[in-house]
Amino acid sequence: MSKRTIILTVSIAIILIIALVIILVIQQKSKNTATVDQVVLKEATVGTQTIIKQFSSSLQVSSGLDEQIELHATYYFNKLLVDKSIYVKGGTKLLEYTNGTYLTAPYDLVVTNYSLPASGDMCTNSNYIEVQTTETCASSIQINEADMDYITLGEKVAVVINAFPDKTYTGYITDISDTATNSNFTATVTYMNDGNIKLGMSGYCTITLQEEKDVTAVPIEAINVRDDDTKYVEAVDSNGGTSEVNVETGIADSNYVEIKSGLTVGQTVQYVDVATGNPGVTTSSGTNANSGQQVINARQLTRALNNM
Repeated sequence: MSKRTIILTVSIAIILIIALVIILVIQQKSKNTATVDQVVLKEATVGTQTIIKQFSSSLQVSSGLDEQIELHATYYFNKLLVDKSIYVKGGTKLLEYTNGTYLTAPYDLVVTNYSLPASGDMCTNSNYIEVQTTETCASSIQINEADMDYITLGEKVAVVINAFPDKTYTGYITDISDTATNSNFTATVTYMNDGNIKLGMSGYCTITLQEEKDVTAVPIEAINVRDDDTKYVEAVDSNGGTSEVNVETGIADSNYVEIKSGLTVGQTVQYVDVATGNPGVTTSSGTNANSGQQVINARQLTRALNNM
């Protein structure tokens, strides 16, 4: 094979490789553009919903009571019978005196600290065993000032421990700080231990702030807000056209918002939603949602968002 033939063959191969790379890049860009530009107009029928507004917070389990148990001041100390940080049941012997009697746990607890005399020495009023109860648990949570109007002492709290995700414990707000730090108040949630919860476990809690039953509602995505903070929806008329309709909203959760005025049950609203799959395929927008939809392009979406 001549040198000229070799050069020609290599050149053709390089050209083919470059062409293939260009084609792949163009295809990838087209695919990305289609993914970004593709959005969907969704329609939903105005219906009724029970809307629950909730507060939620992570938490860590602590003891609901810390106290120091004093030793008998006229007895002589013999030996300690339990170690620190070990869970013991109520009635368990904590220490022994030289006269053969014992100091016992008044409830289920964990020993956290102690001040004891030397073995054989008399106990004094300065000697004690510090314990934390495990019968009653407590957790500190942070509540934003915006939610403080809905939370008071004695408020019922649903507590879930991550180790037992299928069980809900009932707790109560037993303390709220008088001052806020960075707009957050510290509150204490107290709840009973069924014997399974260990100090230091993690979980979360929820508090129902507001609840409205059978109220007129639309998907929360259907609400648009103008520059002057007035709210509106795109209502669909009998001819399939749309028009802006001002609405007054009320309570909302993560899915629906209450409509106090502006719409009635049975009307249809339309809103823009980013497509999550193939053109014309979206998930249902709720119990009363219709499946009517159409694909629009990114320019139309931008125009819609600019009008919000």
